[in-house]
Amino acid sequence: MSQSTVTVTSWKEDNVGRRFLGCERYPNKGYCKFFKWIDQQLCERAKQIIPGLLKRLNEQRDEKRNLEPVIDKLEEMRSIMQSVNDRLEVENRALKNENRALKNENRALKNKYEDDRLMHFVRNDAFVV
Repeated sequence: MSQSTVTVTSWKEDNVGRRFLGCERYPNKGYCKFFKWIDQQLCERAKQIIPGLLKRLNEQRDEKRNLEPVIDKLEEMRSIMQSVNDRLEVENRALKNENRALKNENRALKNKYEDDRLMHFVRNDAFVV
């Protein structure tokens, strides 16, 4: 039975990021032992730096994954708060209109009161010409 090869990237500490050809069935049962490096061996400095970079990248990925539910909840809360804000703005406009109407009514009542007071004053002969 003929098996083909696939290009695989090593993530083991000594060969991080180094590609190789291997049996397509690896690591499953019945894989052939074919193995051949494609890339040259990494220099010592790269062997020291790359694992740390990968660790940081994985930590950031995990942190992002942990924050996604929090972000989703905050988005949901933002949406709810926007709806409440929209309703409050409508209510605020209605109250401003009602306030304007009450001020107009108050002004009209004050004018009527002043007119009535003046008429009462005139009727009681308190107004001398």
